[in-house]
Amino acid sequence: MSIKRALLLLLLVVSAAFALLQVQKVPMALQYAFAAPKMTIEEKQPEEKTDSQQQEQQEQKKEEPKDSELTVLLKRLDGLLRENPGLSDARMAEGYLDGAQLKTPSGSGITARVIGLWGDTYMHPAPVLTAGRLLYPEELESGQRAAVLDEQTAVKLFRSGAPVGESFLLGEKEYQVVGVIRHARTPGEKEALRVQVPLKSLDQNGIQAQVLAVSLRVIPGQGAATRLKTLLENWQTGGALYQGSKERYRSLLPVRWLLCALGALALALMGRMLAQGGKFLYAAEKQRLQREYAAKRLPMWLLKGAGLLALWGLWLAGVYLVFSQAVAPVYIFPEWVPPVLVEWKDLSATFWNNRTAVTTLTEIRTPQVLELRFYHRLLTVLCAGIFLLLLKPFGVLRARVMGK
Repeated sequence: MSIKRALLLLLLVVSAAFALLQVQKVPMALQYAFAAPKMTIEEKQPEEKTDSQQQEQQEQKKEEPKDSELTVLLKRLDGLLRENPGLSDARMAEGYLDGAQLKTPSGSGITARVIGLWGDTYMHPAPVLTAGRLLYPEELESGQRAAVLDEQTAVKLFRSGAPVGESFLLGEKEYQVVGVIRHARTPGEKEALRVQVPLKSLDQNGIQAQVLAVSLRVIPGQGAATRLKTLLENWQTGGALYQGSKERYRSLLPVRWLLCALGALALALMGRMLAQGGKFLYAAEKQRLQREYAAKRLPMWLLKGAGLLALWGLWLAGVYLVFSQAVAPVYIFPEWVPPVLVEWKDLSATFWNNRTAVTTLTEIRTPQVLELRFYHRLLTVLCAGIFLLLLKPFGVLRARVMGK
């Protein structure tokens, strides 16, 4: 192998290893994303009423405050999880708003992604805190106007890495900075700058989020993921469901198939070597029979035969391992397999069912899904490059084994 080819191969392997590590960092929660409901209750135009009717209506409003659409959704979600124990032990919701304008009293401003948080935020990996604190659960529940900035966001907005106690305007509402965290932008994020606030504060102050994503930590066993899928689709229609474990598995498929392809090449080479070795042993023993009796050579024949059979058994075990790992994804994605493999109608129906799932004109995605899809494409290119670079060295090695 030439030095250039070896260096390029090393670069591709290191890049693939880095992408593999990044994929492992993505949380594995089950996510259900949909268009965020209208923040705060829409006020209807008042009709002409008598003074007594207006007074009675005002008293009813004071006595019976109505929950917003978002609050109703979150309460229904908690109710569903209580009614179906054993499916999930943690839940959280995130509202995303891209292109939000943040302004300081001094007049400086930036454009950032606003993330509204609610629920069990510990489901995500704990960020590195550089100043202040994170949002308290009480603030998430009550909807206080508190904010946690990324370090880069804090520097660009306040020219300071620790602006704890400072205030900024979001949608004409004032938010107070309570903490600063360290965050590296991922391929799944559109905005370079981020700010985290309580989701209910967006709702209470009429700041409309674009996407709402609910994350659930699934309890293994008992078909919890399938049951949660049905519950979530009945809870809020029109959403997109993403299983973190399946999406991560999908992202790593190029690595799996690269290893299976390399294993198949190694087994092909091993099969050639065993076949050549068997012929060589046969020829050698045939010549020995001209000088020694067969009875004297019998113990050695049994020993060599047992060794050769053991190597062929190892080869068959390798074939089984490679084949089983190559087809293992169908157990994770049963929707890929038609009910009857030889029926054209079943093949066609399975194809179109899978295509329908990914060809919707409007798709709602989450940052985690976008990140995993990026690394899936990157790993596909890297693994294809690694395989192509190894084909020539494999051909040279195969020629040597064949004696050409």
